[in-house]
Amino acid sequence: MQLQEVKVSACYESETNPRGKDFEGKEFDELVASIREKGVLTAVLVRPRKKVGKDFEIVAGNRRFRAAQELKLETIPAQVQEMTDEEAAEAQIVENLQRADIHPLEEGEAYRRLIEDKGYDVKNVALRVGKSETYVRGRLFLTNLIPPAAKKYRNGDFTEGHAVLIAKLTPEEQKAALKYLGEWGEAPDIAALKNWITDKFYRPLSYQPWMTDPAIAKLVGPCTSCPPNRPSLFGMVKEGQCTDLRCWGNKMAAYLKWRLDGDENLVMVSKGYGTPEMKGAIGRSSYTGLGTKKKDHCEFAEQGIVVEGPDIGTTIWLCRDDDCKKHHANHSNSGYAMSPKEREKRKKELARQRARDDKAYADFVAIIKAKVAWPLSEDALGVLLEDALSKHRFTSLVPVAKRLGIKSRKEKNGWGGMGNSFKGGLRAWIEKASKAEKLQLYFELRLEREDAKKL
Repeated sequence: MQLQEVKVSACYESETNPRGKDFEGKEFDELVASIREKGVLTAVLVRPRKKVGKDFEIVAGNRRFRAAQELKLETIPAQVQEMTDEEAAEAQIVENLQRADIHPLEEGEAYRRLIEDKGYDVKNVALRVGKSETYVRGRLFLTNLIPPAAKKYRNGDFTEGHAVLIAKLTPEEQKAALKYLGEWGEAPDIAALKNWITDKFYRPLSYQPWMTDPAIAKLVGPCTSCPPNRPSLFGMVKEGQCTDLRCWGNKMAAYLKWRLDGDENLVMVSKGYGTPEMKGAIGRSSYTGLGTKKKDHCEFAEQGIVVEGPDIGTTIWLCRDDDCKKHHANHSNSGYAMSPKEREKRKKELARQRARDDKAYADFVAIIKAKVAWPLSEDALGVLLEDALSKHRFTSLVPVAKRLGIKSRKEKNGWGGMGNSFKGGLRAWIEKASKAEKLQLYFELRLEREDAKKL
């Protein structure tokens, strides 16, 4: 290594400097003023490397070099040293680590280049820069920020603690997190952001039942939109484990379908109050949740599976029968005992509801009497067949489809995703079938084998 004055015009900036090329702002203006008054006090580090009429590459000191250009200096003090690309990259990191004002994101980008471009691993990087592996991984996580998030972090819109939490999210989730931060006007405390991320993203991802059984994992399929896992950067993710909510949602839809197809007695429930979005599901106000112990159960106890909202995919026990004296006689779903006045009011409400139900049923019967006659019309038979189809799931339609030579195809399911189904093919077959074939299919869908023997 030798210290000498080199021509500014003979030098060019390094493309790999971890500080980047954004030198505008107050700090750079102060550096220019200092050099104008005192000159360049700290030599830049260069290596002989010709490029487009230039002789030296600035390995470290791009800001000082840029200031010298702005001041139109002819020469700049430099340490001239022969270096390989790997040595130059390491020198840039080490030199910049010694600066108090290096941004953590720039530091992380330099570490990442050593790993992805130079073939180092986290352990070797940590040893070379004198930092712990945890520290290096923390800086690497920051490079996972999408450009808008990285820009806000550089501008000081939120702290490193916020940045680390956001960087662990997928790009779509990061966009949602930035929107959430924007609603505050100024960044909330880190605990608030962490709680929001946990509720929004991590809590759903914590339940992945397909991870417990290879057969179920094969059934729900591989990850389709989870970002590629780089163990060398971010640590291991268990094979088959979703890290993206969209992919997790598709797998959960397939898992729910498998559970419901395998047990037609499962009740579809939501743990939220109000009307569930999913057709056929019942809300929290329509049932009483039971414990797992037998003493908590009653003669009306049923198993349900949560199909939307919190705890989706989990199995619960419930009672939804108003005749149950244990769970519905003297208390509401909220668990407190009713007063005599409340019981009387509830009794009148039930009487009015029964009256409404009786009228609705009478209207239903009137429609049947007015529109259904023998022999059955094509429209009436079509309604019966559609109703029969709606009560079947994929597995129970396999024998019917096999007999008719109908293959499954991808169709939209009740969860907004795509899944294999025979129903589209059956509906197409019904459109071409004779009236006798339609009637036979209706009985095939509605009757058990033993019942058919009685015909």
